[in-house]
Amino acid sequence: PLLFFAIIGGLGVLFLARMASGAADLISSLPKVYTTAIEPGLQNLMENIQDFASRFDPAVVEMVESLTPELISTIGNTVSRFSMSAVSALSGIAAKLPGALLDCVICIIATVFMSVDYDRMAAFIMRQLPDRAKKLAIDIKDSLYRVILRYGKSYLLILFITFLEIAIGLLIIGIRKAVLIALLIAIFDIFPIVGAGLVLVTWAIITFIQGNVARGIGLSLLYIIVVVV
Repeated sequence: PLLFFAIIGGLGVLFLARMASGAADLISSLPKVYTTAIEPGLQNLMENIQDFASRFDPAVVEMVESLTPELISTIGNTVSRFSMSAVSALSGIAAKLPGALLDCVICIIATVFMSVDYDRMAAFIMRQLPDRAKKLAIDIKDSLYRVILRYGKSYLLILFITFLEIAIGLLIIGIRKAVLIALLIAIFDIFPIVGAGLVLVTWAIITFIQGNVARGIGLSLLYIIVVVV
């Protein structure tokens, strides 16, 4: 059992390290993506707004012209600050992985020893309880085990289905690193406040601003599929 848990723990740490590295690469490329793709799209959007406003009020055109450089600069600085902060945070997490591995090894060793003596410890605790309390303790343990097992299976199933459909959708759309992105979005989808929509809808809006209508429609349809499923 000790070797099994050690292997599982080591593989888990390696998996987390790979995820942190991939996420850091994606986040560190955000400023470049903004400069090469999003910023030209914003420029085109503001020019279209100016053309539309020029038909009604020239003052609106002047206001848009004055606000455009500041708006684009502010968004660019925000993206750069977010990228640096996120990469720094991920680097800190990666630096803590060896310590986490040591904690896992200690926890595994303690778990093995506790599992060896589980029957003895459980029998000792049960001997201290009256008959009615024994039955109640057994019922609580069985019910808690069933509930935790069912919730665990449900969330893992939802996570797997969400990951699978997003990965397939991103591969069809032609997104690079689709599997890693799908895994991150599926993990976000577990949290009720975040959800896959926060990522996919924002991504689709940015893609529309860039002028890539086909990819924007693909991301929007993918979000709809995730919600329906």
